[in-house]
Formats: sequence, structure tokens, C-alpha cells
Amino acid sequence: MLTDEYQHFVSDPALLGAQLDCLVAHYGQDRIGAWKRLAATGDWDALVRELLENHYDPAYTRSTLKHYPHHADGIRLTVTADSDTAFEELAAQCLKKT
Repeated sequence: MLTDEYQHFVSDPALLGAQLDCLVAHYGQDRIGAWKRLAATGDWDALVRELLENHYDPAYTRSTLKHYPHHADGIRLTVTADSDTAFEELAAQCLKKT
């Protein structure tokens, strides 16, 4: 799903590399270089997994805990498919539980 949403990076790994360079101060040259190599070789699944696990998830977790102290009390939903129908079903579940 993410490779579809970020097709401009998939079609231009150099553009992605320029964005990754902005993260060198946070992750170091070695990790950024590894991420760039994944992009250059077209290993998008591995790159997306690495970015989610090592960059986005930790950053969103820190932000969420800072801004939403009662987050742990919220309902948990699981995305089971990448389709409009699946997201509509999740939205309906949210509305039922509020």
C-alpha cells in the first residue's frame, strides 16, 4: 500500500535518497546508506519495513504518547486488508464503540 502511495519515490530513488539524507543526523550515514541501497536495488518491501520499524513507528509512538496521554484507553482496530471496504468496516467499528 505504501509503495503505491509513494510511487514518486519508487520511480525516482534519487529523490528518496535526498529525503533520506535529511535523516543522517538522527540515524547515521551507515543506516541511511543501507536504506538507499535497498531503494537502489528495488527492495521496496524491506525498505518500507525498515522505515516503519526504525523511523515512523517510534516517532509516531513518541508523539502519540506526548499528545494523547489516554491513548492506552482507546479502542484497538486491526487493518486486515488494503481496500476501501476494509477501511469502511473499520470506520463503522469506530462509530459503534464511541
